[in-house]
Amino acid sequence: MKSLIVADVLIIGGGPSGLTAALALARQQHSVILFDSSEYRNAALQNLHLLPSWENRSFGDFLAAAQADLRNYKHVHIKKVKIVSARRVNESKCFQVQDAFGTDYQGRKIILANGVEEDFPELDGYAACWGKGINGYEEATQMNLRSSGVLAIQMIAIPKYTLHMAHMAAQHTPNNVTIYTNGSQELEESIIAASGPSPSWKFDHRRIRVVQMHPGSKYGIDVVFMDGSLVTEAFLAHSPNTRPRPPFQEQLGIEVNPMGDYMVKHPLTETSVRGVYTAGDCMTMFKVGTNAIASGAQTASFVAIKLQEEKHGIESIF
Repeated sequence: MKSLIVADVLIIGGGPSGLTAALALARQQHSVILFDSSEYRNAALQNLHLLPSWENRSFGDFLAAAQADLRNYKHVHIKKVKIVSARRVNESKCFQVQDAFGTDYQGRKIILANGVEEDFPELDGYAACWGKGINGYEEATQMNLRSSGVLAIQMIAIPKYTLHMAHMAAQHTPNNVTIYTNGSQELEESIIAASGPSPSWKFDHRRIRVVQMHPGSKYGIDVVFMDGSLVTEAFLAHSPNTRPRPPFQEQLGIEVNPMGDYMVKHPLTETSVRGVYTAGDCMTMFKVGTNAIASGAQTASFVAIKLQEEKHGIESIF
């Protein structure tokens, strides 16, 4: 059997964090295989934000430009495949992964940068509105509507997180935010108690039947209640529960934190499995593209340091 060439690092995930990690490692002359399954959490949003020089520009164009930069490095290989399994090779210090076509690859370290997947709430219409009417802050000014809502469901039903969403929504629609508790008057009372003496938001505890994009308009979202009445908001603020994109947590036995993200050793970003690192959305509650880029660079730096320390047999600086 032909032996596999062992790369320094296998990076699973071709989004902002994986691309940045690959670039940082390339500049340190490490061999990298980057696996890009073309599954991106923010694909529905289409454009990037909070990235200097790329504000409100195409996410796809950003990926293409970043990949073009990486192709300038002969020791970086981009594979447009989905990795379906990962394991540590017996009696070896390296890892082996396999893509959906059955091809195997080996590397000394793994960086999991394949992000998370949403666990959408059981609310009709939510998935179709995600990234559009739900969390479409930037579009609020595109309509004559000057009101917004907060969905107090899932984790956002915890009052401190509800209020976190409410005060951010209020920046876009001042003094015109409604918190929807979807049938729970008790939750409404808990949030009111936590809101201080003069809350800047209103409350509605009616049960919601469906949410839907406002008909005939690119912007706005309708909240339809069980009795058929509805309210149209510029946007609804909510963050669904997430979990690391499978199957690597189970296959490698990686521990997760109470938020469901990979548990890492700070500042190293190494997971509970030695040699397996992570970057981007799957390691933090702050799931923003610019944070993913920063964490990709951070993780790559620590991986490069570790590889070089092992190469020269010296004690770790961390």
